[in-house]
Amino acid sequence: KASGVHLEVCPTSNVHTGAAGSVALHPIRLLWRAGLSLSFHTDNRLISCITHSGEAVRLVRETGFAPADLAQMTLQAAQHSFLPESAREHALTLVRAWIAEDAA
Repeated sequence: KASGVHLEVCPTSNVHTGAAGSVALHPIRLLWRAGLSLSFHTDNRLISCITHSGEAVRLVRETGFAPADLAQMTLQAAQHSFLPESAREHALTLVRAWIAEDAA
């Protein structure tokens, strides 16, 4: 946390590889509560047979994340992306607009 590292976490893939017993037991919730910067991803859609939106649904249903948590993860992902600065700022603007629209 102190180093500011952003974690890209793939819960379903981690279950498939045996790194986690289930999405419900995955440490993503503990990492989030600890204040780490993280976002959720699919790792490999073809192998894990999961889409990004499907991963989001599983996280809400099986771990108790609120959609607002997932939106904040998306914002953190954009903040830590390797995009050129202008593209990163544009992505952040779009994500913030999406979050504001969803809150309205």
